[in-house]
Amino acid sequence: MTKTLKLNGDLNVAKISREVISKFGEMVYHTEEVESIDIKINFKDGTVIGYKRHERKDDFDRAVDEED
Repeated sequence: MTKTLKLNGDLNVAKISREVISKFGEMVYHTEEVESIDIKINFKDGTVIGYKRHERKDDFDRAVDEED
C-alpha cells in the first residue's frame, strides 16, 4: 500500500536539505503505525537526497550491537 502525503505551502520557496529530509523521515518513522520509510528525491540537476529506515533492520542492528 502506498500513501501519499500532500503538503500545503509553496514548495518552490522551501529549501530541501539532508537535514530537513532526515528530520521529516524520523518524525514519520516514529509514528505508531509506520513500519518503514523510504524517501527519495531526484533533483533536476541529477543529485539525489534520500532517507530510509525499517524496523526489521533496526532490530537486527541492535541485536548485533548487543553481541559486541
